Amino acid sequence: VRHQILWLGNVAKFYIMGMVHQRKGELEEALDLYTQFTTKARHDLGHSHVHVATLLYMKGSVLFEQRQLQPALLAQLAALRIHEKQTQAQAQQQAVIHTTTTTQTSTTTTTFQQPREVCRILYSIGRTLHDKEEYRDALHMYQRTVREQKIWYGPHSTVTVTTMCNIARVHHIMGDVEAARHENEAIVVLAKQLAGGRPHPFWANRLVVLGNIYVEVGEMKKAMEVFDRAVSIGGDVVLLMSCDRLDVDNRLA
Repeated sequence: VRHQILWLGNVAKFYIMGMVHQRKGELEEALDLYTQFTTKARHDLGHSHVHVATLLYMKGSVLFEQRQLQPALLAQLAALRIHEKQTQAQAQQQAVIHTTTTTQTSTTTTTFQQPREVCRILYSIGRTLHDKEEYRDALHMYQRTVREQKIWYGPHSTVTVTTMCNIARVHHIMGDVEAARHENEAIVVLAKQLAGGRPHPFWANRLVVLGNIYVEVGEMKKAMEVFDRAVSIGGDVVLLMSCDRLDVDNRLA
């Protein structure tokens, strides 16, 4: 009990206060608290505990905000590796159960113990690689992220669509316009569903993005159709046309 009380005290002192400083934009203070708590957690819980992974993820998020992209990536990858180790250990335990228990079926599957946290870590790795302009690796990580997100959040969630928007942008940056077009067409369908078929800036914005892709591939008729549709649901053509033509993940709020 005493150990639990001390641990909860450290959570309040280091983790909660770290989040408070991070929310206030006091990144150096937040990073210092997360770093101190990571050291304590490794000492008390071991290097492969999921709480250590959470702290590494938080450190990575601060480093990302500070634009220290390589240290951020290392922290994020370390967090992911802890979850992967936990999953491997779980798989080994299930294998033992399977070989010793006749009622265990061969269809046993293994998944991450904290899948939604893993989704956040995977996305953060993709986002960091994206900003480091390591586009092929970023695309691979985004695609891995969206597979997990569709399972744990659903295909129509805002987090899933956000990742799809980034996948579309990376395809376009890499020169694969057809892949970008295909992804954006799927996003427009989901944006309409998220908006419930009612006018919404995100739906209108994604139509503009798709229209720009159609212009790029020379399909002017389709482009005009989606631009007209964007104006009809977005209302302000000047605002719509002035947005980033491949805006990513800041129009879902």
